[in-house]
Amino acid sequence: MKIEKLIEKNKENYEKIAISEGAIFNRLSWLKMFNDKVQIYGIYDKDNNSIGGFHLYKQKRFGLTIYRNPPFTPTIGPFLQIKAENPVAVMNKWKEILFSMTNFFENLPYSIISISLNKDIIDTQPFIWRKFKVILGYTCIIDLDKSSEDISKEMSARRRNNVNKALKDGLIAKYSDNLEIVKSLVIKTFLRQKKKINQYYLNKVLFEFANKDNSFSFISF
Repeated sequence: MKIEKLIEKNKENYEKIAISEGAIFNRLSWLKMFNDKVQIYGIYDKDNNSIGGFHLYKQKRFGLTIYRNPPFTPTIGPFLQIKAENPVAVMNKWKEILFSMTNFFENLPYSIISISLNKDIIDTQPFIWRKFKVILGYTCIIDLDKSSEDISKEMSARRRNNVNKALKDGLIAKYSDNLEIVKSLVIKTFLRQKKKINQYYLNKVLFEFANKDNSFSFISF
């Protein structure tokens, strides 16, 4: 098992696995927005076959070398193609990959490394053993094939009350392809929460990356 920086001849295999096993944030079309600030890595088996990958965003701040998620990118991966079907074999393969990643990270010339892993990774023992600080995060996934009634039943009482109040107040959600409106709402949200926003990358996401094949937006009013 090895991890290497992605080179041109391996990009096609990387992309195929990213499409089948990863998220849109692992795709090369997303990562190219960050130019040379993002470093893309392939994961290879003992026979040098591509089996997965991840990426890191590198920046300098106050003289420190920092590795983290790229802006507007919830996880770095990893994504992995596992041919084994036995649950124990799958778990062992993931653990092997994560140990390889901890070894790789320890050899990076970093001052700070702060990353978020693939939502499907629930066993972070390799990172704990190597003294990385692990913080548990939660992600809600809604199955849109279910009816609105079934989705509502699975919500918390507080969230369900919020939805019902919005309906009583006459709020509606409507599809919109006006990304300028989306941009203004995103900026207002960050300002309201007193958080900084990188408008350079926000513009790239909305006006360079987003299209009808990979994105859609709804606006509430």
